[in-house]
Amino acid sequence: YQRRVHGMVGKTLEQAMLEVMQEEELEAMRQQQLQFEQKRKEELMETQRLEAMERRKFEEKERRKKQEVERLRREKETREKFAARLYAQHFLKNLENRVYAHLEDEGWFHDTVEREVETEFFPWLLSRMDYELDRRRAVHSLVDDLLQQAEAKSRR
Repeated sequence: YQRRVHGMVGKTLEQAMLEVMQEEELEAMRQQQLQFEQKRKEELMETQRLEAMERRKFEEKERRKKQEVERLRREKETREKFAARLYAQHFLKNLENRVYAHLEDEGWFHDTVEREVETEFFPWLLSRMDYELDRRRAVHSLVDDLLQQAEAKSRR
């Protein structure tokens, strides 16, 4: 009977040992699984961090590209405005001179002295000259008549 008890106790101990070893193995596997999952989480977080960093770098690069394109556009617009302003100033300067010359040629601007000379002095001068010429013609005519009479008397 002791042998049997001893056999049963041995078997029970062996079975208990197997169960303890299985539990230890299961615990080791759980620990290994936890470590694996923890490492996987860490790698995933690192991957996400690197992707976020790359995305930020890309976004920053795109933002700088847009800034440069906008700067170049504003610079071009400024050059075009400056060129247009210079052209307009040159055109308007010449235009102003041409318009004044044209208006002056058409008589829109007048000198008051010149106008007075043209409207008052010249007509007076011309009428005075006509009067003097008429008087001189009359005097010449009288002188011619006197000369003819004197010539006619001297021939007789």
